[in-house]
Amino acid sequence: MSKLILLKPGTVKEVCKIGKGSECCSFLVCGSKGFECTKGDERMAIEITARVLNGTFTAKGQGGGKGCVHSEIGKED
Repeated sequence: MSKLILLKPGTVKEVCKIGKGSECCSFLVCGSKGFECTKGDERMAIEITARVLNGTFTAKGQGGGKGCVHSEIGKED
């Protein structure tokens, strides 16, 4: 099951760390509607993780930190 999450600009910069090289979340992608989190898409997550482990991605972040939209799914405010 595909679960892509459209991200807000502030999240992309502050949480996903776009532009921060290896600190940037490896699951951050730009889709047709803007930046999206792919961590919830199992097939994409497997492929991205394999590429990170093979050293073919600059971004090495694994998401799940404070403010990560993927880790916030299902939580109540």
